[in-house]
Amino acid sequence: MDPEASYGDENLSASVSARRRSQSFSDDYSVQRTNDDATQCKLAAVQLGYWKDEYLSRFVQHGTDHCRRDPEISIGYWARVSAINQLVERFIEKTAGRCQLSI
Repeated sequence: MDPEASYGDENLSASVSARRRSQSFSDDYSVQRTNDDATQCKLAAVQLGYWKDEYLSRFVQHGTDHCRRDPEISIGYWARVSAINQLVERFIEKTAGRCQLSI
């Protein structure tokens, strides 16, 4: 049992523990839905030409190839992708290519 669920009242501890177990499925589902939505948003930005990603479409369910999102969403993802790309390129330049990246 989780230490924070133990308050000296076994009924409360059991209730908190059971609630966590029963919600874990719905929590996992929510996380997966958030991941799927983010992937679809990225694909929409790629399809609009914000950046190139030849592998992203393999992570999206079939039938959602041409999804649209608000321009602000695509611009936000583009900004993040561009920032990470710049940081990675600078790191590689600074180390003269003698580095290993795990992204």
